[in-house]
Amino acid sequence: MEEMKFDQEEMRRLAGRYFAGEIAAEEERELFRFVTSDAACRRQFAAWRLEWEAMPASDAATDRDWRRLRSRIRLQGSARSARPGRFAAVWRAAAAVAVVCATFFGARLYDRLLLERATERYTVTTKSGDRSTVCLPDGTQVRLNGSSTLTYPANFNATNRSVELSGAAYFDVSPDEKHRFEVKVGTVRWWSRARNST
Repeated sequence: MEEMKFDQEEMRRLAGRYFAGEIAAEEERELFRFVTSDAACRRQFAAWRLEWEAMPASDAATDRDWRRLRSRIRLQGSARSARPGRFAAVWRAAAAVAVVCATFFGARLYDRLLLERATERYTVTTKSGDRSTVCLPDGTQVRLNGSSTLTYPANFNATNRSVELSGAAYFDVSPDEKHRFEVKVGTVRWWSRARNST
């Protein structure tokens, strides 16, 4: 069978359009040829989805208002007299207040989105006799044995990478010296780079 080759940047662009709901039918078919071609492409698509979901949403009205403000500032700058008047000082003060407010509320919104994202958890369960491979958000590969359940967050936090396991699994841990990897099995906790946990 002939191996299919895909332009990763083009597939990433199509994935972004797909998540935003702006993809054309032909582009969607091309994207899903990529996704269904092999397991690595499926993992890449899942990673792109997580990145896209973590980005704060852009408000079209806010973008439009910022463009208007920039164009007004440019127009005012070109029509400025040798001596700036009181009107120019008022606009500068209003722009400064707008920037401070936008920064404050943008940071609060971003923090709220991160908090919601941090509490989102995924659970993968295998049936008896089945095996499953899971790619965690940090790149760690987990091979679940039959009758096992793995629960993990959508994003790992700043101090550690923690998952919960019921059953048996092999962990091929992605190295990260700043963040330990923790597996909770009932009341027992394991810290390791790669371990077969039962």
